[in-house]
Amino acid sequence: MRGLAVLMVVAFHVGFAKISGGFVGVDVFFVISGYLITQLLIDELVSTGDISYLAFLARRIRRLLPAVVVVLCVTLAVSAVALPPLPMIDAALAARAAAAYGSNIHFARLASDYFSGGVRLNPTLHTWSLGVEEQFYLVWPIFVLALARANRVAEGVASRRLAWGLTSVGLLSLVASCWYTTANPSAAFYATPLRAWEFACGGLAAMIVLRKRPSENARLSQWLAVVTGWIGFALVSVAAVTYSPATEFPGVATLVPVIGASLLLAAGARDTSPTVATAAGLLSVTPIRWVGRRSYSWYLWHWPALVLGSALVRNASFANRAGFALFALVLADLTYRFVETPARLPSGSMQSLRHAWRTIGLGAVMTGLSIAAAQVALRRAESESRSPLQRAITAAATDRAPVYQDGCINYSGDDRVHVCRYGSPSARTTIALFGDSHAAQWLPALEAVAQTRGWAVLVVAKTRCATADVPVYVPETGRQAAPCERWRRAAIDTLRARHPSVVVLSNAMCYIRWALLPPEIPAVGVATWEDGMRRTLQRFQAAGVPTIVIQDTPQLEATVLTCLARAGWIARRQGACGAIRARAVSLDVARLEQRVVGAVRGSHVIDLTDTLCGADACTPIVGGQVAYQDGDHLTATMTRSLAPMFMPTLDSAVAESNVPDP
Repeated sequence: MRGLAVLMVVAFHVGFAKISGGFVGVDVFFVISGYLITQLLIDELVSTGDISYLAFLARRIRRLLPAVVVVLCVTLAVSAVALPPLPMIDAALAARAAAAYGSNIHFARLASDYFSGGVRLNPTLHTWSLGVEEQFYLVWPIFVLALARANRVAEGVASRRLAWGLTSVGLLSLVASCWYTTANPSAAFYATPLRAWEFACGGLAAMIVLRKRPSENARLSQWLAVVTGWIGFALVSVAAVTYSPATEFPGVATLVPVIGASLLLAAGARDTSPTVATAAGLLSVTPIRWVGRRSYSWYLWHWPALVLGSALVRNASFANRAGFALFALVLADLTYRFVETPARLPSGSMQSLRHAWRTIGLGAVMTGLSIAAAQVALRRAESESRSPLQRAITAAATDRAPVYQDGCINYSGDDRVHVCRYGSPSARTTIALFGDSHAAQWLPALEAVAQTRGWAVLVVAKTRCATADVPVYVPETGRQAAPCERWRRAAIDTLRARHPSVVVLSNAMCYIRWALLPPEIPAVGVATWEDGMRRTLQRFQAAGVPTIVIQDTPQLEATVLTCLARAGWIARRQGACGAIRARAVSLDVARLEQRVVGAVRGSHVIDLTDTLCGADACTPIVGGQVAYQDGDHLTATMTRSLAPMFMPTLDSAVAESNVPDP
């Protein structure tokens, strides 16, 4: 089963299209861990009447820590060559968190940042699952002992109290996971308590196996084991081939692979004659078992190999990525032979590691060395980041409109309308900025105009929410975003009631089906967008408020700052970080918005594409400065410098608002 789980994860990360849900392999690992650890703890409790917490921790340290330390140190060393300073800083911080058994907490915090797209390119991202497991290991022995010891588990008979405890904890964790998957997906994905139910399912499977009841019909028992095993195998397989990054995960969807893995474990232990005709027999063939024994090391190596390999080979193909994964398997085999096995089964001069305190002491030393290595890498990257270009790139990463620091922009499920005011408190002329993060980025430009003219600026904004009256879908789940549509209606009503002199609105292109949008992400068609934009503009027209539509920013690659840093670091052309103009800009969307503006009286359009792009290409360096903070958001410094280009249209719209409607 370990072999099956790691093959799914690696295939998914390599980009094998048929295994679009291979990420469920991590959940299979969680179930296996719950199964094995619960089984070992119950066996110890039955044989000794107690659980040695220190001995348990020592065994876990010998099993997990040496390989992690080797992989982290090698990853940091290679990252220092393959990565430019900015992502190297991120990698070192994550490695430090991984060494301290808290990388899941570290990545949960980063993932909650709307602008943290680089998280997916961190070479230690995969260690989040190790953080979850390590935190589980700290708590689970105490939990099992507290529930089972009072009943003195008899040999071969699972404690009823322990079974009820596992079930209760599992249900509470599952319910919380389902709720957080909608309310706070990052917490649901990374938080150990919200993953505890997966370990609990594995624990319940272990208790079923340990419960020895003599069977009156051995043939019936074998038949049930075979059927149950195939059902479990089918559930895991269905999740692996039908799920995708658009699946709402974890939560209810996780039940399929978790139940499947639990059934496979329970059935496999009961299958007395496994053959290739049974699921247990299929997973027992020599190649799968060979991979399974190396699954832990392969999991540790595969992600750094993919990330760092792709950093060195620009636009790495599927074949390149498959080659990186196979190279990681070679490293995994060496790690299994020369690191994992000697540490797990110490012999000869390493016999002293069988003593719990010595193992724990050595583990503390290895942890300290890993943290020290991460700290050295961090200091080196910070030193290299102080060159003029690298400083500009580092500054660009956080150079965004003040609405984010001021709490003036809505996120995820928040459908309340927040109105923030900037500029002169006594100004009689107000400009309202309305839209998503692509609208909010223009606040510095509008502030500069307002300061010159003595106006005020109102901001009403929500991330990932279009101003056009169209359905909006959550990219990660594909579900319709009802809070966005409620917010949009309330925001338009609020602005109409306040009656600003002009409403300036803008939208990202990600809501519309166009060339750069991945096909698995749902979006509306161009015609639907045109109708929705018209309805929104007409609502402001009916209230006598002129509108200005700012056409969207050209789209560059998502890792534009990393690309720039690498280009400056190894003296490559910075133009390589741009995009062909025909791909960066959707002409269909631009034309339809211009058509809508032309059809709705009192509407205007501002198109800055010619300023941000050349005749054939769009680049992240405009006028000698870093213009982008990621692939599609401009820096506050850049938008502020464009203020003069807004003035003619704003002046015209404000003058128009002062003319009585005939």
